Amino acid sequence: MAQYSHGGRSAIGETRVEVSKEEPSVGGSGGAKGGSRLYEWLMQSVEKMRIGEYETQSVQQWLQDLRLKTDPECMSMLQGKSILKEKMSSSTTTKLGSNAKLDKLAASPRSDMLTVMKVRASIISVEFTKLFKRLEKDRWNHVKSNILKVACHVRSLLHEFNSSPTSPPPALYKQEEVVMQACAKLVYFIESFGPINGKKPAKAPLVEHISTLTGEFRKLIDLILSHEIHKIIHNIDNAENIATLKHSVSHLAKLGLEGDNMCSVIAKEGGVRALLGICMSSELDFAWHIALRGLATICCVPDSIAELEKANGIYCLTEILFDQSTPVSLRAEAAGVIAQVTSPLLDHCHKLHGFMENLEELIYSLTELCREAENAEYFLLGAAAIANISFIDNLACEFVKKYHTTEVFVEACKKGKGSMIFAKDQIATVFANMAAVERCRPEIVEKGGLELLLKFLQVSPVTKQRATQEVACERVLQKSAIALTRLSCIEEIANRIVAMKGRLSL
Repeated sequence: MAQYSHGGRSAIGETRVEVSKEEPSVGGSGGAKGGSRLYEWLMQSVEKMRIGEYETQSVQQWLQDLRLKTDPECMSMLQGKSILKEKMSSSTTTKLGSNAKLDKLAASPRSDMLTVMKVRASIISVEFTKLFKRLEKDRWNHVKSNILKVACHVRSLLHEFNSSPTSPPPALYKQEEVVMQACAKLVYFIESFGPINGKKPAKAPLVEHISTLTGEFRKLIDLILSHEIHKIIHNIDNAENIATLKHSVSHLAKLGLEGDNMCSVIAKEGGVRALLGICMSSELDFAWHIALRGLATICCVPDSIAELEKANGIYCLTEILFDQSTPVSLRAEAAGVIAQVTSPLLDHCHKLHGFMENLEELIYSLTELCREAENAEYFLLGAAAIANISFIDNLACEFVKKYHTTEVFVEACKKGKGSMIFAKDQIATVFANMAAVERCRPEIVEKGGLELLLKFLQVSPVTKQRATQEVACERVLQKSAIALTRLSCIEEIANRIVAMKGRLSL
């Protein structure tokens, strides 16, 4: 990294400024051309003006203003330089904060551009928030320096992104220009006021300029994320070895945990198609687990589910579930995807393409999964999928009756697989939906579901229980009561409940 001597800083405000002709140009030999020209121009201007001979106040004011214009440029050049790969102590990291974290990411050979861009974007978003808060409270003391800092960070982000070997697509390159223009307009606008010492510039135009830059910056970040995710998906489609494929799929699945917006971007860039392509290839069965886990993570937004439909995802998942030779753990992952895309909590929940055609196979396969599951987690995934499907069509309840799913649930509770409060929530849901179908009510009673529902009514929250568990406990009580109410429509069942006095001895 080129070393910078800020001798000019200490001289500002004094009567003489010395500039050495042997000082390296701004940005060093590897810096941008604009940095070298800037240094040459400053050196020639200072020499011509003979500041030592003409010690006027206007010249000193010019030098003072010059700092505000050139320091951000120098800072941008410094941040754009590669950082030496040095290990930083934890105390140093704590003191330096987000900038130290960013430098470490840039220095790490295993860090990817997507992570670096997200960290930089987060820093800039924080600066925008601070700026808006200062304007809202009329704190003008640091507004100008804040704007220059934002401009500096934006330029550094673009410099970092453009340093990657791959060239950006035309749309992204065009958006970079738009952001730079908005950034330049904002800087020019704030500099036109001169020093803000008690003088308040017009707030509305300034806020408009900042809002424009904020909006364009968000568009730029979305394009950068799309570009980087597209590269990950390209690596999945063209992986030359197992390690590369597994790493890319795991990376994509991890990104899906960052929120709905990221899941939508992944879907639009073909992430769902790529993961399903792995699950449809018998040669890539070693990566099915992580691909299915990725699908369960990503398919929580309309864009992802729509892509799943287009790629005949229901047929693929049904085939994995129906094949009894497939390991239970793998079938449980497929059940997790089914549970995700059929969740009644989703606003866009509907009958997916291929769903009704495979409904019977799905209920049968999921029932067998619950029967064969060796632990509570696998059982929960299968039960959740059946519960969600039972909301979509009453025909599902008919198949639940046909394949004696109720008996499997009762046995699971006896063996402890269904002891989790979340599993009880799913079982109570299935029973409540079955009780709404007259032909399915006797099945619940014959297989021991009535007694199980009465036991569920005695469930109570445990002290020091998580909030999610308390909510699940409430749902178990509500759904059990609903199921018993619907079953009581049959006089014989109602009399049986009365005979048990509405409860079971523990």
